[in-house]
Amino acid sequence: MREFPPHLPDNLVRAAIIDQPEGCSHVSWGRLEAVQVVNALAGGLVAILGGDVLIRKGEHFEHSYDNWYSQRQPSESWADFVARSHREALEYVTRFSEPSGVAVAYAFVFSASPKVLEVDLGAVNSREELHKTLASALGFPDWYGRNWDAFWDCVRDPKLSVLPKELTLRNSAHLSHFLPREYRLFKKCLDDLSTKYPERALKVTWA
Repeated sequence: MREFPPHLPDNLVRAAIIDQPEGCSHVSWGRLEAVQVVNALAGGLVAILGGDVLIRKGEHFEHSYDNWYSQRQPSESWADFVARSHREALEYVTRFSEPSGVAVAYAFVFSASPKVLEVDLGAVNSREELHKTLASALGFPDWYGRNWDAFWDCVRDPKLSVLPKELTLRNSAHLSHFLPREYRLFKKCLDDLSTKYPERALKVTWA
């Protein structure tokens, strides 16, 4: 996606160069702001799949032939890939040799959700640990309230969470046995999400 990723600070949204030449649309940043965008995403779950260098020609920015991309490796976790994609984006943007006298901008390709995500519940022994684990896995904001009302608010709002297409919950029997009430409420939230917000629905495997 080329729109703004979740949780991007307002000042960086305002700093974006939004250009709409005939037939296409660009959202990009100058070098300084582009570096700030990558740094703002640090510690989250939004990957940068690559990007393009844009050169200003006349009234609009146009694609140059310069670009980069990052690809997730088969054995790489989503979190590790996100961190690596950020490093590679920073390296490219900061090292790119910008031509003098020409305005240059960088357009990122963001990916806010892995296709498949696994969450291990085997070490979860309290409600606090469960919400902490879910908040980290699903990209909730720092101010997440760690209760089921707050969980519901986050999962149904694409600005407050990063949901995969498929979610595998490892050692779910452990959660069911030691925290049966939390298990039921967790499951109800996911079931309700599928019913009330089908566009946000997950394929959930309780493993």
